[in-house]
Amino acid sequence: MTISLDQIATSHAVFERDQVLTAEQLNGVTDYLDDQGRLTRIDLLGVGIACGLRISLAGDRVALTKGAGVTTDGDLLRVPADAVYAAFKPYGEGAPDYAPFGVGEGRLAAWELVGEGVEDPAAVGLAQFAAQAGRPLSGMAAVLLMESHVEDQDLCSGTDCDNLGAKARHEPKLLLIDQAAAASLREAIATPDSAARGLDPLVADRPLVAGVATAGALVDAYRSACSAVHGKLAQALPKIYPACGAFLSDLFPSDPAPRWAGRLSAIHGAFTASGTGIQYYVDFLKDVVETYEAFREALFGDTSVCCPDPSAFPKHLLLGNLPAAGAGAENRTGFYPSRFTGAATGQLGHARFLVAKLDALIETFVLPAGSALPIRITPSLGEDRSLEERAIPYYYDPAGGIAIHERWSYALTRRGMSAYNYSYNADRYGGQGGAANPLGASIGRFSFFRVEGHLGANVNAAVESLEREIRTRNLPFAVRAVLLGSDKTRVYRKPAPRYSDLHRFHRMVRTGLADQLEEAALFGDRFRQQVNVAVDDVGIVSPDAGVPLKQVAATQSAALSAGATSASSKLRQTYSDYSIDPTWRQDVMQTLAAAGNFKLELRDVAKTELVTPFDALTGSIHLQWIDWLDDVIKDKEDKADERLLFGAFLAEHPGLEHFAGVVRGGTFVLAHDAAGTVVADFMLPYLCCEPEEQEAEPPMRAPMKPDWSRAISLAPPISRLVRSGIDRFWADTAPMLTQQIELGQKGYFEVFKETAGMVGTVLAVRSGAPSTGSGGVGDAGLRTRLSALGTRSAEVSRLQSELLNPSRTAAERRTIGEQLRSAEGDLGKAVMDTAGYIQEARLDVKDGSDGLTGMVAVGEAMAKLADPTTIRAVLDALKGLADGASDELKTILGVLMERFKI
Repeated sequence: MTISLDQIATSHAVFERDQVLTAEQLNGVTDYLDDQGRLTRIDLLGVGIACGLRISLAGDRVALTKGAGVTTDGDLLRVPADAVYAAFKPYGEGAPDYAPFGVGEGRLAAWELVGEGVEDPAAVGLAQFAAQAGRPLSGMAAVLLMESHVEDQDLCSGTDCDNLGAKARHEPKLLLIDQAAAASLREAIATPDSAARGLDPLVADRPLVAGVATAGALVDAYRSACSAVHGKLAQALPKIYPACGAFLSDLFPSDPAPRWAGRLSAIHGAFTASGTGIQYYVDFLKDVVETYEAFREALFGDTSVCCPDPSAFPKHLLLGNLPAAGAGAENRTGFYPSRFTGAATGQLGHARFLVAKLDALIETFVLPAGSALPIRITPSLGEDRSLEERAIPYYYDPAGGIAIHERWSYALTRRGMSAYNYSYNADRYGGQGGAANPLGASIGRFSFFRVEGHLGANVNAAVESLEREIRTRNLPFAVRAVLLGSDKTRVYRKPAPRYSDLHRFHRMVRTGLADQLEEAALFGDRFRQQVNVAVDDVGIVSPDAGVPLKQVAATQSAALSAGATSASSKLRQTYSDYSIDPTWRQDVMQTLAAAGNFKLELRDVAKTELVTPFDALTGSIHLQWIDWLDDVIKDKEDKADERLLFGAFLAEHPGLEHFAGVVRGGTFVLAHDAAGTVVADFMLPYLCCEPEEQEAEPPMRAPMKPDWSRAISLAPPISRLVRSGIDRFWADTAPMLTQQIELGQKGYFEVFKETAGMVGTVLAVRSGAPSTGSGGVGDAGLRTRLSALGTRSAEVSRLQSELLNPSRTAAERRTIGEQLRSAEGDLGKAVMDTAGYIQEARLDVKDGSDGLTGMVAVGEAMAKLADPTTIRAVLDALKGLADGASDELKTILGVLMERFKI
């Protein structure tokens, strides 16, 4: 078999006029031109099957589609039209030797197909192929062979040698060979695509931070991922040069893998010893893996070859196995375009650039040190875009011996625009265009923002710097800070005022209480003036008796005003100021005590017609609401503080992940340690928290105020009323008494004197004179009842005092209120039981008697009742007792019912 390119003609004869030509000269020209044509095909166009030439088996026919291909010897094998083959014959006898098929007895068995309609006596139908060849057609593969040889045409006669010379024959033949033999003929041409298939695919491990709550646990999670990725790179990188050295040797005269391995091991050792900045180590390893994968991806599909080996398939093209139907892909020669015509020509250039970039990444990685670095925000793109399209991270040193910006983007470097790469360090390599002022240029095309320079900084300073940049540069993301730890007191950065509707409601309640306090103070001053007028001008009480009343009114009014004014000013502060000054509670307690004492000490001359500001204040639910709201707000703020712990924040936002920046519309999260130093950063692809509201409290409308002028009135004390009644009774009965006296019936007069003295005693107790208690009571039944009455009365007094205690929570006040209603009910029953006993036992109620002592205690107990239901029940019981009581007891019961009627 003639292999044309075994010897390539490098010269040819140049003919001259009248020159006698020799065979060598003429053949030299044709050989030169033939070689140049063949070299043009294989080196500038490509080798292999260019199109068509699909083989198929249909029954006892073999079909071949039209097509063309080029062998590595430069033969053009062309089938201009579809062809069908119906017969075959053995191939080999008389055929020229072809080294790939073997020589002599070692030649592989082959059968030549004969086209349908071609007469060939040596051919038999394909239906007999299995019987004669000893194997089925379905186990065969097709080969298109260019049979090239020279035939000697030496037919000279004694007088004529016109036929002297040889003929070069190039005849394509379609052969069938065993599929196993065909596999041995497959070409082994090294291409970028085949190199890619020999490289390991790599995937960077992702640090999983679920359950992490401390800085140490975070470092462990990242260190584990780093070790895994480092191990993968150590296995994969050494395979690059052996597989790709054919097109990388000009970039790397020797294998760079040992140098890379040493550098990566040193970096890995540094982060094994210290966890500072380990997130950036993960980012670096991801960059290396991504660049490696981009290099590998750029090789796929690039089957171009530069100067293919002529011995690969010099005279044949494998067309594939004979399939039952369709086109076979196995044992089929591919097409290997030249670098000149290959569609993937640019891919190889990109792949070579990426290997150089891989080298630059490994050599220039360094973690910037120090806490005084400027914090910068650089527009970039997310990880859904290639690394080349993103901004250059700040951990690649532009002064590291390799100009990283020139190795970063293939597109920009080809255009001579490498200085247009965005980067934290753009100023160090003379950034141009948008890279010179990234936040001053349009940012619409950027979906991500790198945030760098904050590692090791104070968290408060870092957050303030970023928030200032966000405000001044109109940037579309938010910033939060969380603590890597469990101690809430070490949360250094909390969101600015968490002002909400709860705070607005709290202010409304505070304002309502402040209004009530001020109204009570104003009412107290008016009441004081009423007392003065009543004593000095109206003469409700005698001047001597009025002096203490005026002093009481002045003292309680002053205390009321002082407490209300102080408390009101504190309650009207903003919530943040209010929350740090709890002394308003003491002021409110003072005001409540003054209001209560005001009414209590003037109860004998004061008559309440309506609910007064004193009553509104002492019974106000605002104090309970404030306590409850304080508890709710504190609980909410405590939970908000807990959410600023990394573990809780992560549980609430499981999508938290480190990306060295933040997406547009997302939240950049700084993680700090117990010392307030930023040690890590994360990102959420959304705004994680409600917008912070400013603590704005516009003035509230003044409440509608009723006319309190008639809420309370002053009247003579009951002692004067009763004394007046007695005087009238004396005037009416004096003539009769005089007559009785004259008749010697002086007993009636004595009874009257005792009755008047007894009423005076009761009224004296109601006016503040001390009661006799139960210690000197002789009647055992009464003594038992007075003891029970005193116990229940003391319990009512205790609960009333507790209810006015501002330190009590809303829940505690509700409980105390329920206990007070129950205690008053018990006290009312004791009052009815004591009065009933005195009436049933017919105890004497004269001055100094046990009965009078008992009725005094009843009057004192009734003065402590405030529950209308209980008071009505007691009054109904007293009315019933009066029907069967003695005249003396009836008089006392009448006075009590008049005094406490509602």
